[in-house]
Amino acid sequence: MPDNNRIFYACQAVYVDGTYLQNVQAVGIDYSADATGISDTGRTQQQRSLYSKPEITISIQREVNTAALPFYAPASVTSYANAYILKNGNLGTSGWDSSSLLKEYSIEVAYGSDDLSGNIESTTLKHCLLTEVSYEISVDGRMTENLSFVTRNLIKTGSAAAPIATPLTGTTFKRRHLDVENEEFILPSEVKSVVDITQPNPAGGDDIDVARAVQSISINATFDYGEMADVGKWRGSNQTSLPTEQNKWRYITTPIGITCEITAIVRKSIEQNILIKDTNFMGTFPTPDREIKIVMGQESSKFVIDLGKKNYLTGISFSGGDTGGGNVEATFSYANTNNDFVPYRGTPVTLTQSTKY
Repeated sequence: MPDNNRIFYACQAVYVDGTYLQNVQAVGIDYSADATGISDTGRTQQQRSLYSKPEITISIQREVNTAALPFYAPASVTSYANAYILKNGNLGTSGWDSSSLLKEYSIEVAYGSDDLSGNIESTTLKHCLLTEVSYEISVDGRMTENLSFVTRNLIKTGSAAAPIATPLTGTTFKRRHLDVENEEFILPSEVKSVVDITQPNPAGGDDIDVARAVQSISINATFDYGEMADVGKWRGSNQTSLPTEQNKWRYITTPIGITCEITAIVRKSIEQNILIKDTNFMGTFPTPDREIKIVMGQESSKFVIDLGKKNYLTGISFSGGDTGGGNVEATFSYANTNNDFVPYRGTPVTLTQSTKY
């Protein structure tokens, strides 16, 4: 008889700065080191090459529930200045200035057999920079948080204890948890114009209709890093050569790429000139005057994603309404060049910009 025992080796846990990261669904690690051949005149086969600095990217996907904290959140939301993403203590701006240091993370990924027997091997990635945060809220799934990081240093640490952690209590967020009745839940006027109905809904009013009409919300913040030339130095690329300095001459390039897409079922007739009468399309310059704030949850501590009041419309598309009986849906796309990205847990607050950065 053949042995049916399978060989299975999988990720068992992810730790960030020593803390077990809850609700992780998928992890990916990619190592790359480009090599450039050195010209050797007269030969058809190049014998020598030079490596560029290695780069390791880490991607993590996790589900968000009613007890989860955002992976990234500002240290304080007591004011706009404190919540500003480039403030020292949040993500910062550069690696050389102590007043605005870049936020670094230490990520440990533990691997082992599916029965958690024996030692679990682990890999530690130090001095990681956050490169992307995105949130997906959809009618056909759970709310997910997607994270990406980059580093130049990977250490095989041998073995780690099996993860012992109590799962978060609470309900996984879904589209129905959008708290549209909260006065701090704010959608742009274009979105409201296609989902509001002319007759009041006896089952609960227009707010309930908005919650039913919204099909998906996608929010993305991308962080690009520049680096000042440091000729002859490979800071942090070798774990024995000052790995702590790998981000010393790096900085966040601005503006941060912040986008939002909202798809909703069209609930009322639309004037076709909505596409050409919007002030964002008709003005000489786009008018960044659309406020977007998403509030999730029905308990006292909300999950809030605040994109501020300086978003501008970049596109409108329609789909559906086919012979198969599909609903007509409108997708509105927005961008933000004001670096306004404030996810947090707690009572929703109004952040009024009083300082220009």
